[in-house]
Amino acid sequence: DGDEVVSVCFTAFAGGKKREISVATQPQYRRQGFATLAVSALISHCLKGGLEPVWECWADNDASSALAEKLGFMRKGDHPVYFCEL
Repeated sequence: DGDEVVSVCFTAFAGGKKREISVATQPQYRRQGFATLAVSALISHCLKGGLEPVWECWADNDASSALAEKLGFMRKGDHPVYFCEL
């Protein structure tokens, strides 16, 4: 929006040919399709380069889950996450 970035999508983790998708949209621009456009561009880039886009999010992140499903990702299941404070 002018010089302001309203939505950004990038690969936060990469391993082998897999690229995990991360996306963030400024709160005032959410639910307007910007995340869909940004993620679609990253997915297209991955597929053209022979890479596999991967989506992971917390189970209670309904917005992320809905966007993933809208873009064709399917839920494979949940897995535990462990934290360690250093």
